[in-house]
Amino acid sequence: MSADFDSIQSLLSQVHAEADELPDPDMQEEVEESQEDREQREEEERQEAIQSFKAECLEDPEIVKKLKKYRHEGVYAVRPWQWVTMGVGVPLLIGLAIFFAHSFSNATRANLAIQQGLTAIYGGDLTSAKTNIDEALEFGADEAGVYIQFGVALYEMEWSDSALQYYNHAVNVARTNSDYSKFVNAQLKSASIDMEEGRPVSAMTRVETVLAIDPKQRDALIDKGRLLMAEAKYDEAKDAFVAALERNNNSLTPHFYLREVYLRQNRLPDAKVHEDFLIYSRPSGDEDLPTLFGYADLLVREGRLREAEETLLKVLLNQRRVTPEIMVSLGHLSVEMQDIVKAEMYAESAVLLAPTFPDGYLIRGEIAYSRGDGSSAMRDFEKSLELDPRHGKALYDMGCLLLYDLNLYQQALSNFENAAQNGFDGPYLWYNIGAARYYLRRSESALAAFKKAPKFVTNSSEAKWSIANTLLLNNGVDTALDMYMDLRQFQERNVALENNIGVALEMSGDSTGAIRRYWAAVKLAKTPTDADPIARDNVERVILGESVGNPWEEMHTEIPLRLRGVILPKRLRKKY
Repeated sequence: MSADFDSIQSLLSQVHAEADELPDPDMQEEVEESQEDREQREEEERQEAIQSFKAECLEDPEIVKKLKKYRHEGVYAVRPWQWVTMGVGVPLLIGLAIFFAHSFSNATRANLAIQQGLTAIYGGDLTSAKTNIDEALEFGADEAGVYIQFGVALYEMEWSDSALQYYNHAVNVARTNSDYSKFVNAQLKSASIDMEEGRPVSAMTRVETVLAIDPKQRDALIDKGRLLMAEAKYDEAKDAFVAALERNNNSLTPHFYLREVYLRQNRLPDAKVHEDFLIYSRPSGDEDLPTLFGYADLLVREGRLREAEETLLKVLLNQRRVTPEIMVSLGHLSVEMQDIVKAEMYAESAVLLAPTFPDGYLIRGEIAYSRGDGSSAMRDFEKSLELDPRHGKALYDMGCLLLYDLNLYQQALSNFENAAQNGFDGPYLWYNIGAARYYLRRSESALAAFKKAPKFVTNSSEAKWSIANTLLLNNGVDTALDMYMDLRQFQERNVALENNIGVALEMSGDSTGAIRRYWAAVKLAKTPTDADPIARDNVERVILGESVGNPWEEMHTEIPLRLRGVILPKRLRKKY
């Protein structure tokens, strides 16, 4: 009972406390009334201040005079000199605005017409492109610049003659306008087309015209060096490339061509200096395509295949139009990387891009040959030679197939010799020529061919065997015997080698030594029935007292043909 009372009393206390906190209605009403009185009083004071100010101003004569003047003329009255200024300035501003708006509009229209024209060229619509050119010129586009842009597009689409016409227009316009940069640009692009089309005199004339204006123009010096190098004027070409090097020593292009000059002069140490620079440098961005392809080839030789692939892919990405040359180069690189699937893809792409490009069929045939498909390889080699009967590499590949697989020595020899006459200089070319001549029993000319092969080829044991046999057939008995004995140090159980040493000894007059070698060759067989028939016949012949008659019949004449396959690793090209 006591606890309940305490609870009730506590609750009542809380209610009273809350009631005390509530506002008193009478007091709130008084506060609201006092606030209204204050606002009314402030408004009355403001009105009194305004009336007092007006009374004071109206009593001031000067102020009254100015008010009357403003009421008469208006607040925005303009002075006479202001009317003159506006009369002259406003039309001028309007004219300038119209001029800039018109100029901006024409420039925009000209650029749009140029873009439409370039799109038409890349789409093969030359008629629309010509219309767009005329439209761009009507809107005030730079005439020489437009001709150069369209010439570049035409060249990329392989319309070289049309491109040359536009470049010539650009040259004439730039000369008239004294625009040096565009004149030089158009002249050098025209010179490049002349070089590609086999017009060196015209190309040199254009280059000399540029150099007469600027004797240190880098691209002109490079082109001049290339033209002189094609004429075998190597010293003059070297001077041109050195002068180009002075403009940008970090550029790979002058170093690349200097290396080519020194190689052709057989100045191998000098060539090695520039080759090392190329290998340990990176492209600076102003290299031409031959330099980039050559640079990638050097990287392949050094085993830096990924870097070579990156270089070629950058070339591919920077070209507006994919060219079959790049696809072929990537295909060869994929072969080096042993990625035959990718190589086949690049080869097929090259054929699809340019059905008249012989190198596309050539690499596709080489890949087919490496897979053992000789029939497909033969068809592609024949197609390549049909498109370019003087294609050195195609002639060489066809010769390899005829020599290695069909043993058609005369046909193979004809292909090899034609390849050499057309500039092909692969590392195994002269060995293959020697092998074909050897089997045609032309030992003297075969020996001359073997001597032209690179040292890393002739130092191989297979090539030494071939050369020794050729010497023996060509009465070079002592040299042949020395070579056989060198080979015997590593091939003591070689039946053919023992027999041919016997023939060499017999031809040099040592019959006793000869029969020992013949008999050693016979004894290398596990059973008498397995004995080498040539060595056995030689033993019988010597016992009967007969001398060497026809060495071709009494020696082992077989020589290795396939030192390497048709697809040759690029890193095995000429070395220093």
